[in-house]
Amino acid sequence: MKDSEILEIINSYEHKFKNYGDGGRSEIKELALALNRVNNDNELKTIIDFFLREINSNRFGLRSLCLQTFVFAKKTSIAPELEKIYLSRQEEMSDYWKESLISAMMDLHYTKPLDLYQSFINWHLVNHTGRAFYLIVKYCLIDKNEGIRLLSGYYLVYLTSTDCFEYSNDQHIGHLISKFSEGNRHLLIELLNATFSKDKKVGLLLKSILTNYIDLHLSNNVKNVLLDEINKTIKI
Repeated sequence: MKDSEILEIINSYEHKFKNYGDGGRSEIKELALALNRVNNDNELKTIIDFFLREINSNRFGLRSLCLQTFVFAKKTSIAPELEKIYLSRQEEMSDYWKESLISAMMDLHYTKPLDLYQSFINWHLVNHTGRAFYLIVKYCLIDKNEGIRLLSGYYLVYLTSTDCFEYSNDQHIGHLISKFSEGNRHLLIELLNATFSKDKKVGLLLKSILTNYIDLHLSNNVKNVLLDEINKTIKI
């Protein structure tokens, strides 16, 4: 399969989903499904090699699409190749480029470069605090203990800051709960315990923010289970 044929397929999906208004999400999901349906090893290797070259060079402006297609397709075997690209280009590339590769590797649950993730998150906490939050939440899913330590430390600093609303608004809290309630409810409890053990006042504040959001936004079945577990964990 030639590059031109792969591009033609990608363009056909783009045309099909251009009016969906979901930022390309439907297109990427369908591309991922199509990638997983390829059963010819040589053809699959050709497509994957094209995607990796595009992630490295962005020759056709498809870097983000290729990264997200790998993530949606759960191509965990590709993660070491992403790490190689990252390490070879990091000195010359933008912060956004670095974040996109780090984020994709974490989405693929690639645990080898934990030190790299931690270093990047710590740098982000200083330079791009709001975006660091989303990386820390992802990190909790691949390195629970260190991730919870980082996230509880994040809340200890920013829930007591003058602009705390920025770090406790519905977008942030909704994202946290969506990630920690998908089979990972224990992480929510561990986060509360870790925060409460370091500072009771901040722990209670975080509990209040979480329970208010859950009570307002989640369905009764999920809401009741989460509130029950939270209230059993930290009692006033």
